[in-house]
Amino acid sequence: MKLILNCVFILIAALSPTKNFAQTEPPGVRLDGADQTQSISPDSAKYHDGSLQTICGKVTGTHVTKSGAMMLNFGAAYPENSFTAVIFSDDAPKFKKVKDYDGKTICVIGRIKMYKGKPEMVLKETNQLREQ
Repeated sequence: MKLILNCVFILIAALSPTKNFAQTEPPGVRLDGADQTQSISPDSAKYHDGSLQTICGKVTGTHVTKSGAMMLNFGAAYPENSFTAVIFSDDAPKFKKVKDYDGKTICVIGRIKMYKGKPEMVLKETNQLREQ
C-alpha cells in the first residue's frame, strides 16, 4: 500500500504544472507584476525565492570579480551579507561603477533566486536599480 501511495505522489508531482520563469518572461527585463511601491528588506529576501520583488537597503560592500561581474552586497560585508545584487560583465557598461553604489541606499527590482544558499538578484537593465 505504501509503495502504491509513493507511486501516486510521484505521478502527481510529475504531471503537475511547474512555473518556468524563463517561459513566462520574454527576453529582456519585464517588471510587470513587481510591486514597485512595496519593498522587502534584504534580510527577508531568502523567504521570497523565485518571486519578483523590490528590495531596498544600504549597499554594505561592493566587489568586481575577475570576469567583470559587479556584486552589490546588502545587510553586511561579504561573506556575512544577507543579499546580493549581481550585474554581469555584459551589462556592466550600462550602470555606474560599482564603487559608486557603496554605502548608498538603493532599491533593486527583479526576480530573487538562491545561489549557494544566499538570495541574489541579477540586474540586466538600469530600470532595475534606483537610488534613494
